[in-house]
Amino acid sequence: MPSIAYAMMITYNTDTFGDNGPQSWADFYDTAKFPGTRALNSGDGQIDGSIVQGAAIAAGWDPASEPFSAEWANKGLDKIESIKGDIVFYATGAQAQQMLESGEAKVGGVWNGRALAAERNGAQIQAVWTDWISIVDYFAIIKGSPNAEAAYYAINYAYGAAQQNQWTEESGYSPINTQSAPDVDELTSSYITTTAEREATSVALDLPFWADADGVAPLQDRWAGIVAGA
Repeated sequence: MPSIAYAMMITYNTDTFGDNGPQSWADFYDTAKFPGTRALNSGDGQIDGSIVQGAAIAAGWDPASEPFSAEWANKGLDKIESIKGDIVFYATGAQAQQMLESGEAKVGGVWNGRALAAERNGAQIQAVWTDWISIVDYFAIIKGSPNAEAAYYAINYAYGAAQQNQWTEESGYSPINTQSAPDVDELTSSYITTTAEREATSVALDLPFWADADGVAPLQDRWAGIVAGA
């Protein structure tokens, strides 16, 4: 069951770039035109498919006309490796937020909720919605669980409109319940992903590709090397 809808997106520091920061994944990886440290998720050791897909777009992949593939994943990793001297990897959302707030990262590849939290705390950043990577996390009940009935109740509770409203109001992550109507301010509303305007510029995370453990294994090895050597 889907639990949360959110974005891996680009942000940039407006104190550094004004209104002329990077506007695409290609710009994200253009350190000559847009110099400065980039923040990217390390996946805490596990390859982050959203980061790789964004890098593949920078390398020339067109999500509208071509399926994602190992070839494009490797080209994305090449792109990440090409600027590894300008990357700081974060392992948690809190670290990503701190990098944006402190200005350590001039450009971020971050989750929308953390970008919102940073901006709420005064970070001078601008969100970019070009080819943002759309991600859905899921609830799951382990087969044979002795507490399956309680898990069903817990998931059902989490889907309640009131709970979904509060979740979105506090986090900025989009509600799953289509009947929910969170009361959010203008800033929070600007980070909601599940609107027609936002969805029109999104690229879905390719779950079938990333769920293929055998196919991903060589990519994982490359990823670990890049993260360790950055």
